[in-house]
Amino acid sequence: MSYLMQLSKLAIITAGELHGADYRFDSLSTDTRKVQTGDVFLALSGENFDGHQFCQQAVAAGAAALVVERLIDVDVPQLLVKNCHLALGMIAKYNRDQYRGPLIAVTGSNGKTTTKELIASILAVKGNTLATLGNLNNEIGVPLTLLRFNGQQQFSVVEMGANAKGEIRYCTGLAQPDVAIITNAMSAHLEGFGSLQGVVEAKGEIFQGLVATGSAVLNLDDSNVHQWIAMLETARIPAIKYLTFSLENPQADVYASDLRQLNTGNYSFQLHYQGESATVTLQLLAVHNVLNALAAAAAVFAIDGSLAEVVRGLESASAIGGRLKSLKAMNNATLIDDSYNGNPDSVKAGIDLLAQLQGQKILALGDMGELGNDEKQLHRSIGTYAAQQGIDYLFSCGPLGELAAREFADIKGGKTTAFANKNEMLKTLKTMMNAQTKILIKGSLSSGMKQVVNELTQGGVS
Repeated sequence: MSYLMQLSKLAIITAGELHGADYRFDSLSTDTRKVQTGDVFLALSGENFDGHQFCQQAVAAGAAALVVERLIDVDVPQLLVKNCHLALGMIAKYNRDQYRGPLIAVTGSNGKTTTKELIASILAVKGNTLATLGNLNNEIGVPLTLLRFNGQQQFSVVEMGANAKGEIRYCTGLAQPDVAIITNAMSAHLEGFGSLQGVVEAKGEIFQGLVATGSAVLNLDDSNVHQWIAMLETARIPAIKYLTFSLENPQADVYASDLRQLNTGNYSFQLHYQGESATVTLQLLAVHNVLNALAAAAAVFAIDGSLAEVVRGLESASAIGGRLKSLKAMNNATLIDDSYNGNPDSVKAGIDLLAQLQGQKILALGDMGELGNDEKQLHRSIGTYAAQQGIDYLFSCGPLGELAAREFADIKGGKTTAFANKNEMLKTLKTMMNAQTKILIKGSLSSGMKQVVNELTQGGVS
């Protein structure tokens, strides 16, 4: 549901032509599987599909009007536009402009989805909150998120990701955030950015959409923080201020002290802000989630959230599936599901967590995608790191993962296998699962390691 809109108004916004009667509506869809009676259907197209081919299906499902690049032979009003992708953004921005509450935008190589969920958990303490669903964080997902504003929300948090330069600039321009966070910049999507410097610059694009009285939230522990501060200073918006967060540096606006890992793998810490402090006990595993919690806290402090609200929201947030979520696997083994995404830094963070656990430690690794020319060396570095951290076994699946396995074998000997497929990997893993087994499942989404998680946790309880 969106705010109430009218096709004739959207014709002005998109510089389109209205064919047929005017129509008022509060729901726009781009997916025929989700069309409801009375919706407007917008026909997106991509390299392998053309939404115009599904317009008749959308009308049959109940769509009352269309947004198209060419007229369709159906008897419903149609808004003819030059580019449906751009029209989607224009309509989404129009809908966002009706919303008057604060909007927090989040980007970064690692941690952005978890940070977004932590922010949403805190904001939910304060009032009705709109948050990005899953990781609908690209140039299509962000507009679809903005179209969910309908007058009921008091707060909002929007995640922004990118595979190439310019994508975050486009998304932040639509969202016009009051607060913009960069969690970090690391070796992710190097194929699209060319280098780590390209990643740093692309993440910094998020500031270009900040409102004039907005705030930036920056990771003081990231070596690129001074570049982002320089970007802010050249944004020609003098009123913008920034808050910093750090795992241990008391020079940051928001920082932690007294970190303690509990027996369950989650962390307790003291949260500091403006001379006040409070104890926070997260449900999330791994120390890097403490940093994500600090980022979330800083964002909410930037819109005048209270320490009590922040603590309550952080402590009530639970792990997201596929992102370092601890599951009970077959034969009472412990499985850490981090299968949603994979880049070298997040894999190493997962290895750090695995290394801290007691028992037989196994890393099941799929290929890491979109790493560009350095992909082979980056995979080898994972094998070296896993061996150095005391991981007992490394099992890989995929040609790049095999490079990690070979590197691991050079250090640890025969405690590694490069499998031709996931079924072969599963056969071996199932013979090793017992109450002492701790297994980390990791890889890019495209590597399909979720299949391994699903098979090993059948009958287990999260």
